[in-house]
Amino acid sequence: MTDIQIGLLSIVGILFLIYAGMHVSIALMLLSLLGVWLIRGNWTIAGKLLALAASDSISGYIFGVVPLFVLMGLLISVSGIGKDTFMMIIVPLMYPIMHDMGVNFVWFGLVTVIAIEVGLITPPLGIAAYVVKSTLDDQSITLNDVFAGAFPYVVIMILVLVLIVIFPQISLVLVR
Repeated sequence: MTDIQIGLLSIVGILFLIYAGMHVSIALMLLSLLGVWLIRGNWTIAGKLLALAASDSISGYIFGVVPLFVLMGLLISVSGIGKDTFMMIIVPLMYPIMHDMGVNFVWFGLVTVIAIEVGLITPPLGIAAYVVKSTLDDQSITLNDVFAGAFPYVVIMILVLVLIVIFPQISLVLVR
């Protein structure tokens, strides 16, 4: 196939996929991957170019870091893995993207740890609250009491998290 034929088939394909209900960005990604594969004849090159395009689009976004953290949280919520597993699975996957965006890793680590700690204290998982409840000998203290006691600290942690995200210099004072 010539490049023009591949281009024409791509236009027809994208119009068909959009008409069939596929989101425009997913249709473009799929047809770009197939187009590069057809032109170059190599899936590895097509995959690397797709990863490079995704990295460029994320790093070109003005406020790319905050949506990336939201994406990381969404991945955790959808995948159903525990918050402790987050550090071992998602963070290494996000490392190259964060590196390309020029994110300071002390800041990234601090924001990640604080966000995970908030998740460990708050319901529905609240593993730390369950541990506190299980170590108490007093049966009159309920799990709701433990969550209520932890609530002021969660609010403070969320405020600190927001401040560190807005003003990263706060977390980097001792590093410099």
